[in-house]
Amino acid sequence: MMKAEGMSSGVEDGRQRERLVERGIGATAESRAQLLARGIGIPGGWNVKDKWNLLHVSLENTRVSYHGAGKTDIDAAAVRADCAVPTVGCAVYYFEVKVISAGQSGYIGIGLCAPNVNLNRLPGWERQSFGYHGDDGYAFRESGTGVAYGPPYTT
Repeated sequence: MMKAEGMSSGVEDGRQRERLVERGIGATAESRAQLLARGIGIPGGWNVKDKWNLLHVSLENTRVSYHGAGKTDIDAAAVRADCAVPTVGCAVYYFEVKVISAGQSGYIGIGLCAPNVNLNRLPGWERQSFGYHGDDGYAFRESGTGVAYGPPYTT
């Protein structure tokens, strides 16, 4: 089983950022208030209704666990955030996901995708998606062919 925890987003701000990350929200209170005042939400957790059936989201919407074989591409599963990444009023967007356990093979991907992207694939394999995969450290952009980007996940 693989697990991911603690989705956070926003602007870094020392101790306040640490406290907000613990609650699953990583924007400063000021920047979050400014976005919300303009009707722009920012992600603060996982969307329990917008996920593949092999995933379980915790009651707090801050943890995701995978319950499947995880051996081939047909075992892939994804979950979206509870709110889309802001596209206006936010020049730089930042988010964190802590991988608690990458499972036996590290088949876990972190990424971004459009609302219409299939959730039974890893991010980056489909059009309108980008992902970083833990098994090989490759970045994928709208293709099953990735490029070397960073280290594989270790937990």
